[in-house]
Amino acid sequence: MNMDKLTRFNQKLLAILGTGILVAVVVSILGVVVGFLFDIFGRRTHKNEGVAVQQLQLPSSDSAAEAKVTYLPALQFDSAVAKYLIPVHQLVANEASGFGGFSKRTSGSSYSRGSNTGICNNFVLYDYEKNTSKLLFSNKVKISKWRYFAIDTLKLLVFKVVNNDSNHDGYLNSDDFECIYIYYLNDGQLECYMFDNQTVVDFNLLKKTVLLSIELGIDENSDRKYDSTLEPQRIAAINIRTRKIQEIIDDSIYKQVHDIMNTAH
Repeated sequence: MNMDKLTRFNQKLLAILGTGILVAVVVSILGVVVGFLFDIFGRRTHKNEGVAVQQLQLPSSDSAAEAKVTYLPALQFDSAVAKYLIPVHQLVANEASGFGGFSKRTSGSSYSRGSNTGICNNFVLYDYEKNTSKLLFSNKVKISKWRYFAIDTLKLLVFKVVNNDSNHDGYLNSDDFECIYIYYLNDGQLECYMFDNQTVVDFNLLKKTVLLSIELGIDENSDRKYDSTLEPQRIAAINIRTRKIQEIIDDSIYKQVHDIMNTAH
């Protein structure tokens, strides 16, 4: 009997110790996971992420508060030639520091040589053969996406850009309307394409054409922002040969669709 009691006591003791060790391991793992998630998301969220529109008001005794510039690694946009884009990012005191450069997605299309997304405030175009450098944008902008296209003899760089503080919060960021800039490499011209009361959601080249398709979000209630869950989109295009905006859906089609969708059953 004494041996049985001792055995049961040892079993209970081992069970208690095992449970305690398991709880300690689970608590440790949860602590590591929570710390990891906080480290990731805590640094990426910031109300005023973007480039400051106005010049900073600097204290006369504190020169460390002025805007600084970071030049990121050069990106070769065409593997056939030694031409590169060097991203330029403005660092501002108290600005969110979650900028991670551009991530590249190569495309299987023969029309596109790659897609890059991220946040940048300018680019330097470097031509190794000519040993020249050129700043592409002459004013403050925020660039969220760019792509290089080569069609026959046409070569161009397309950028999705915020160039205006449309919501008047003092920053150029994703809350502002975006537009399209195209740098035509053939003659070195930079063209801006803006759309009244609309923002560029995305762009892509239509295969077998010279049309750059533009997805546009419409600010239907004129509150200086686009709500993708409540406000509609439409499609426009830029003809990269004529360099003009053109419609690819007739007004009659828009009216026809509107009438169909609003007809009572």
